[in-house]
Amino acid sequence: GVDLAKQELHLEGQLPLRYDQLLLAPGGTPNQLPKLPGHNLPGVLPLRTQADADALLLATKDAKQVVIIGASFIGMEAASSLIGAGRAVTVIAQEKAPFARVLGPEIGVMFQKLHEAKGVEFEVEAEVTALLGDYGHVTGVQLKTDKIIPADVVVLGVGVRPATDFLKDAFTLEKDGGLPVNAHLQAAPNVYAAGDIARFPLAATGQSARIEHWRLAQQHGAVAARNMLGQQQPYAAAPFFWTQQYGKSLRYAGHAEQWDELIYHGELAKQDFLAFYVQAGRIAAVAGMGRDADIIYITELLSKGQMPAPAELREEMKWAEVKAS
Repeated sequence: GVDLAKQELHLEGQLPLRYDQLLLAPGGTPNQLPKLPGHNLPGVLPLRTQADADALLLATKDAKQVVIIGASFIGMEAASSLIGAGRAVTVIAQEKAPFARVLGPEIGVMFQKLHEAKGVEFEVEAEVTALLGDYGHVTGVQLKTDKIIPADVVVLGVGVRPATDFLKDAFTLEKDGGLPVNAHLQAAPNVYAAGDIARFPLAATGQSARIEHWRLAQQHGAVAARNMLGQQQPYAAAPFFWTQQYGKSLRYAGHAEQWDELIYHGELAKQDFLAFYVQAGRIAAVAGMGRDADIIYITELLSKGQMPAPAELREEMKWAEVKAS
């Protein structure tokens, strides 16, 4: 834990470490399914670290049936990597389509079709009730409908939670376990946080956000380090992440947990589009495929607070004029 008054970091089985400045960047812990019967069967694997990836590659070397629970980014990326080589892959999702909550149902359906074209099968709006096993190894996944999906390997792609249990006595954590920080990523006097655990104010709106992507953690770390040296620099960049599946990259700039409208340019079916997320009369985020130059430009505009109003983007021709100006 952390003793803020004494400026000490307490480690299990060791003497306390005194600090002048402290950066908290413990990352996230993969969500487990402890109440799910069979969750601890051999062959049920998390996917978070390099060691997890190595274990998964070894476990799936001779596997014929792989089931991925959760249509998260890591789950879908795993599906794109594991399909083929004689393996059948099934993704089980609680949502109507992958990424529907983050990117919208239309983009989610587009990704689902992309996977299905490669042979991945989906069980959407589905609930897992048990993991089945025989002779000490997982053999299947049972759904609420009583349908059983055979499985040699089950991958848990059900997200992560902030690794902040050790901080709960020193800080008031958010419901999701996030640690609130100010624009300088400061959580308390002489204490800063970065990455998965930090709930920080977005420069463009002041709304708080907690984002689980390594690029943001990298940026946070650099800004926090400067502030620990006394520079007082706010985190002002627009958040940015990407996912790559079957050689297709989606890039996303900004942040919109909810939105009022989506404005599309291009064609989703051809994986060549921009999607502008409108929130409270402004562009809060943009996702795109096949439009890398646009996304780079938009990221810069979002960071500077210079993104055009939604009315200027409802026609793709107007966006071309904005870029040319």
